[in-house]
Amino acid sequence: MQRFVNFKLSKGNYFKDTDGNSVLDMNASQAGLILGYNSDDLINARTTELYDRFVTHKVDANALPTNDFADLVREMVMPVAPKEMVRVNFAGGSTAAEANEHCLSVAL
Repeated sequence: MQRFVNFKLSKGNYFKDTDGNSVLDMNASQAGLILGYNSDDLINARTTELYDRFVTHKVDANALPTNDFADLVREMVMPVAPKEMVRVNFAGGSTAAEANEHCLSVAL
């Protein structure tokens, strides 16, 4: 069955099809939308310089880090990390399976 999605009306973990039905997206668009459709956090961030740099341009920070990337991680990621976490691992990959494999290899 094929569905056509109305992304403008979709919100959170639910997408709206063209008939107006709300459908729970249990696949999270293959983990590409961890904050959901039309996330308020992303919408409100659209006016920030970081949004412009990383969301609009889809920079792969693992392959092409910016000159201030270490500062961004230190100032924005580490303050919200668990206290026991003293480093951050970045990995490439385009699927949830690759993300899971990376998490397991780091944990072991």
